[in-house]
Amino acid sequence: MVDIGDIGKELVPLKRARTIIKLARREFEWQLDNMEHPEDWETCLRNAASGNV
Repeated sequence: MVDIGDIGKELVPLKRARTIIKLARREFEWQLDNMEHPEDWETCLRNAASGNV
C-alpha cells in the first residue's frame, strides 16, 4: 500500500522541474524579443535551475 505522503514527496521534484522550465521559457522568449544576441535555450534552462534568472 502506498502512503499519500509518499506520493506528495514524489510530486515535489516534478513541480519544481515544471516551474524551472516555465521560468526558462519565459526568459528565453523575452531574450528573443528584446536582445540582439540572446542566449540559447540550454543556457536559459541552466540559469533558471541555478536561480540566476
